[in-house]
Amino acid sequence: MKNKTKSFMIILSLLLTAGRCDPPEGWDAGGPIEMYLHGMWKLIKVVTPTDTLIGSQIGYNEILNNTYKDGIGYDSTFRNDTVFAVHIRLKNPLPVSKTKDMTILMYYRGGLQRFHKIIRTNYITTLETSDYLKEVGTDADSVKYIYGRF
Repeated sequence: MKNKTKSFMIILSLLLTAGRCDPPEGWDAGGPIEMYLHGMWKLIKVVTPTDTLIGSQIGYNEILNNTYKDGIGYDSTFRNDTVFAVHIRLKNPLPVSKTKDMTILMYYRGGLQRFHKIIRTNYITTLETSDYLKEVGTDADSVKYIYGRF
């Protein structure tokens, strides 16, 4: 009887704690949500407070390549097939991620930061970003860059 009671208590404890193993903030079942930034993205739209530019209205073709090499994260921007800029991500401070909103505030060398929002609908993933800014939330933060997977 003692063994049955002990087994029952163990099973009951496991059942009561099931579902409480949610991933930490900024993570989903696959790992940190920053993993969704990796890969190549094509700029498809620029939204300013007064205008929206699409395709050729932007004036250039832009590809954003988010990669890791030797444990360091890089954002390489190519405009018209030429390297335009390379930004190196910082490990400290860590990115600020919100799983529910799929948002990430990433920090870069030179005191820059960039806000990212991952938008997944059906089988299409888009990435909405700010520019690389000294401070998020300023007037310069009112321009949004929308990228599609490339």
